[in-house]
Amino acid sequence: MSTPMTSNLTNLLTAILVADVFCILCTIGVTTQSGLEALIGEYSIMGAVVLIILVLKTKTMLDGNVTDKISILLTLTPFIFILTLIISFIVLISKYFKQIADNKISDYYYGFSKISTGLILTQILTLVYSMTKSTELSKKVFSVLMLLGTINAIALITLGIILNFYTTDC
Repeated sequence: MSTPMTSNLTNLLTAILVADVFCILCTIGVTTQSGLEALIGEYSIMGAVVLIILVLKTKTMLDGNVTDKISILLTLTPFIFILTLIISFIVLISKYFKQIADNKISDYYYGFSKISTGLILTQILTLVYSMTKSTELSKKVFSVLMLLGTINAIALITLGIILNFYTTDC
């Protein structure tokens, strides 16, 4: 792929990602069956777009002047971390779909779900903003993304514990 085509494709994917963020904001806290299906679809689209951007970013860095393997690894690690978090969220929602749709879950689920969603969206928007500025991530942006990702991983683990052990029969 030529550089202009890669740039246009990245811009299109970024636009899709930002639109997906707004769609997710509209479905935060929805617990109906169709709402959960929409949330899973939105997160799937987000994961697919992040994966495609990861591949394009890798190709651009390998084709360009970036020869430092550490620099490549530092730039790609937040993408992989975000992708892992998105997949984990999809798996949790899918595994406990029936309990969530039937509202047989603890009230803590809603709080931690909103925390996790907010952190993922913050990571995505930070990543998109930094991608528009430079090919490589700065150390500060890398550190912020990894910190948010770690907090999000803790929130997702807590969400998994809540869904596994604190279901109700109401």
